[in-house]
Amino acid sequence: MGHWYREAGLSLLLLALVNGQCHFTLDETKSSKFGFLTYREAAGADHMQRQGVVPNGATIYMNCHDPKKPKTGVVKDVVCNNNQFQKPLPLCEHMKSSEVREVNDNSCPATMFATGVEIRGQFVELFRSCYDKSNLRALFSKNIVYKNTFFGPNPNLSFDCGKVVPTRDMEAYKKEKVYDTFFNIYGSNRYIADAKTIAISRGHLSCATEYLYRNLKCASFKYVNVVPQFQSINGGNWKNIEKWVNSQVPVNSYLRIETGGIGVLKLPDVEGNLKPAFLLGGNQIPVPEWTYKLIKDARNQPIHAILTSNNKYGEKIPAPAFCTQIRCPGFDYTDASDQGYTYCCDARTFNPPRELIPPTVSKTPSRPNSRTRPGGAH
Repeated sequence: MGHWYREAGLSLLLLALVNGQCHFTLDETKSSKFGFLTYREAAGADHMQRQGVVPNGATIYMNCHDPKKPKTGVVKDVVCNNNQFQKPLPLCEHMKSSEVREVNDNSCPATMFATGVEIRGQFVELFRSCYDKSNLRALFSKNIVYKNTFFGPNPNLSFDCGKVVPTRDMEAYKKEKVYDTFFNIYGSNRYIADAKTIAISRGHLSCATEYLYRNLKCASFKYVNVVPQFQSINGGNWKNIEKWVNSQVPVNSYLRIETGGIGVLKLPDVEGNLKPAFLLGGNQIPVPEWTYKLIKDARNQPIHAILTSNNKYGEKIPAPAFCTQIRCPGFDYTDASDQGYTYCCDARTFNPPRELIPPTVSKTPSRPNSRTRPGGAH
């Protein structure tokens, strides 16, 4: 699965629990000058430091950009002794940027991309995204999440195309574009009241709240890592699910989390005909019918599977065939369509479909004139 799934980080965590530890403060993790932190195996390989604790006697490394030596950068030691980091902590004058690279991974039926950082000539991965470039569709992402004592707020950032998709195509997420697209597909503004309404969000797969440090949160803002998700669902049950998953990470271990979108949402137009929802060009940037999280332990054993409807206008339906429904394990959710109907599935048998969409793009309908639009929602 790639070096990012190795358990070296667990060894460092266990050492911290035994020998005492240093903790970064919330303000330090929020700093825009806090470089990418890594630690090294005995063999010399670098790994991303994801936790907020470092064991006594250990040295980790703050990796900064150097305009004069961009390939090597500047590496600064961060040493923990007697439960304290040396003061002042070294900071970066210039920050390294995360990047997206294509990698081999047989679990992806399309193209697997890794988001990470070049450090000392080695690409250190943060998470992976299975992405269909022909349809501009993120199928799923894979991430490792460690326990942290706090999760800082998400920074106010712009999304990055990561040199995978054209920037102009991602403008389809803008609220005005979404309104026009839905108007063209469905023949009225019955689903979105006006062009000022934020109806569709860029829904993170590997979510920013899974990361402690500002630069790791920033790295998650890639278009290969998002699906169109209705805003009320993204801020409703889905947000509660993300919080609950973070709370389930063991103190002395980690979780492997796969998050994805399934299918294409279909809604009736003004004549009652079901039509698929795409944000661009007839069959690009599909709005998924479902989003899911599959949670596995450090041994790769499935322990939870959670499925949420991405149809804020639909009635509740039975769980689909790929989900054997079970009782949910105690997180808060609202049983309402605009919050996202949520189902818990038997993780051992959960098998989300991953069919690709045929790469035939229809012509984009002409954009409606704002003066001809109906004035109110039906």
